[in-house]
Amino acid sequence: MSARHISLLYRDVDRLPYLHALVRCAPAYELEIDLVRHVQAGPEDWAEKLKRGEVDAISENYWGLQRFRAAGAPFVTVASSAHAWLEWLLVRPGINSLADLRGKKLAVRDTGPQRSFPTVVLRKLGMLDDVEQVLVTEKAEGRWGMWKAVVDGRCDAFFTQPAYGDAPLAAGLHPIEYIPFAFEGGYIIPTLMEDYVAANPDAVRGLVFAMFDACNRAKHEPGWLLEVTRAESLDALAEHFTFADDAAVQRFVMHQIDEIAEIPIPTLDGLSNALEIVKVQYPGSVDGFNPMEMWDLSFARQALRRERAAK
Repeated sequence: MSARHISLLYRDVDRLPYLHALVRCAPAYELEIDLVRHVQAGPEDWAEKLKRGEVDAISENYWGLQRFRAAGAPFVTVASSAHAWLEWLLVRPGINSLADLRGKKLAVRDTGPQRSFPTVVLRKLGMLDDVEQVLVTEKAEGRWGMWKAVVDGRCDAFFTQPAYGDAPLAAGLHPIEYIPFAFEGGYIIPTLMEDYVAANPDAVRGLVFAMFDACNRAKHEPGWLLEVTRAESLDALAEHFTFADDAAVQRFVMHQIDEIAEIPIPTLDGLSNALEIVKVQYPGSVDGFNPMEMWDLSFARQALRRERAAK
């Protein structure tokens, strides 16, 4: 029997270590995953490619895709490989706690959920009116370059992914603690069309089972994800990273492992926060929307039963 194929659209090369791990795990379920890079060429959202059937699944951006489901698009999400937002909150010298941020300026990324994440966090902290948010464009400062606005004195703090933390730390910034933040949609979280899921249950089951295997191996065999990254991802990662040595590669992979969940089933708190972020970023787009309308966890439940039965 020939293997089934499923095409998986991705945009961010940072996620390739896990995606390539997924590709490696899929053949155990007679499935071949074809990774397709999305390159933004105009204003059209990449969700349109899924709606037109140009790809079978989108691997990222669940948080933003909710607004399409709320508008009637038959999108369905089947698993989530990360449940927490682990970005660092880096600050200039002289700031040592969240209380010190009152009356200060926070540099905010101008794209992705990071544009609205600070609003949701500050609201939860009761500090929304106490911290001024300053939008810093990547066009001006480069990818994840908000730290430059802190170093030059325009701002006092910013959030960043740990993988992009070396430069700001070297420039003298330091991290402070903030509240734990559950979040679904910051990593690999496949969304498909309902009709595709109904017509191809074996392929979708294989995808979800492969996610369970990839998560489990990444968490319990860190050397495995490092080997996958060295073999499959380094050339593509060079688009965003210059690894000085193998130790730098290892640090990058450990940041990935920290983010990956052991069991790829979403949490209620993570779903709630993902909904809050889309409400802030796209006002009115998800009014009255219940995010559970978008989820089919039947394959994940099968995978979990299988995993538990094997113990």
